[in-house]
Amino acid sequence: MVFVSIGGKLAGIRGYVNIGLIPKGARNIRVVEVAEAGNFLALRSKDPEKYYLNGGFIIQWNGDYKVAGTIFQYDRKGDLENLTAAGPTNESLWLQLLFQENNPGIKYEYTVRKGWNSENEVEEPEYFWQYGSWTGCSVTCGKGHAVSPRPESNMETGVA
Repeated sequence: MVFVSIGGKLAGIRGYVNIGLIPKGARNIRVVEVAEAGNFLALRSKDPEKYYLNGGFIIQWNGDYKVAGTIFQYDRKGDLENLTAAGPTNESLWLQLLFQENNPGIKYEYTVRKGWNSENEVEEPEYFWQYGSWTGCSVTCGKGHAVSPRPESNMETGVA
């Protein structure tokens, strides 16, 4: 899990400023302003001309936005914003802040799979049959039955 807190006053800066790169495959994404400010969160692709949220100095309404293969929920109450998504993202995204005034701080977090790399590929889990011991016979003599349960298990976690 990655936690980042960005804050401080950037004197004289107005416009879009990069906060951080959310990698491809990120999950459980959460971005919050630590206090109210007249600034705006923005999401951009690696292409500096391609904005998904609050780009081109146009501020979007609260709501759900399909971005990078997942749904981001954008919420603004007064001058306090937050942005969340379950993920995984299918591309890396730049989290930006459209500066209008001093920044009291931004906190953001996301999770990536163990063995993270720059692309953070999301792989399909592999499964196998895990054989258990036999149950007792249903009768002491004659036409009874016994079973051996075979639950399907995930190769990585061992859980069905």
